[in-house]
Amino acid sequence: MSRLFARIARFVVALYANASRTVRVALVIYLVHLFAFAGASSGRLRTHSGDTHFSYLASMWLHGRLDLGRAPPNQNDWAEVEYLTLKDGRTVAGAYIRSQPNVFRTIQGKRETILPDAIASRFKKYYVSFPPFPAHLEWGWRSAGEESESQFLEEEGVGCSGGDGW
Repeated sequence: MSRLFARIARFVVALYANASRTVRVALVIYLVHLFAFAGASSGRLRTHSGDTHFSYLASMWLHGRLDLGRAPPNQNDWAEVEYLTLKDGRTVAGAYIRSQPNVFRTIQGKRETILPDAIASRFKKYYVSFPPFPAHLEWGWRSAGEESESQFLEEEGVGCSGGDGW
């Protein structure tokens, strides 16, 4: 690890020595903010996150899905859409408003009062609530066949072994 830092330091010094004043100022500003970010991370940069949303999103794409297809592993930052089939034959998608228990906000933005006895069936779908670019990169690497999907997800901490399966 120290060799890596030494190589990076040599590169930065060489870049700084051969750069114009504008590039030097930009480099200093960048490095100050980089070290401030690293210092404020309180060690979170040393370990992999347990919230592997982008890995899930890449896997969903590989399976031709936009939703997770099952309940999420945790309740951290998932977009949840509830689908209600009403007794009058309509199907609505959206979410109940927490502050107004019987008011359902559809994905079109309309608000409807839907009482529990008006519901014939219900189910939920879960979506990744983050921008897709990192998952797109991951999807590209994975679809190129570098490694099997289960190997990749196990390395990411998603844990597909043990019958959980995708």
